[in-house]
Amino acid sequence: LLLLLLLLLLLPLLADPGRLAKVSAPALFLVGDRDRMCPAEGCRKTWQMFGSPDKRFICLGPAAGFSDHYGHFDILMGKKVEKEVFPLIHNFLLQHDSPRSRM
Repeated sequence: LLLLLLLLLLLPLLADPGRLAKVSAPALFLVGDRDRMCPAEGCRKTWQMFGSPDKRFICLGPAAGFSDHYGHFDILMGKKVEKEVFPLIHNFLLQHDSPRSRM
């Protein structure tokens, strides 16, 4: 209950467009085309608020070339994540890895 109350108090700060516009770190947004907990439209709106010049939004589903539809948990535990999703994450991390980030 305490965690829920804390989340409710912090949520307006986390989704504050002014704060999100100041984010300069690379950001990768992955959302399932059938995600009912975080629908793609809402996720895209949050992505648009990020100020990072290197931000990516990918809606996982057949319309984007994926083999099947993805729900909320399918992004990490779905049948084809090892072949379709994990490489996206891996490549994004590799592209943004630098000796400076390892210090």
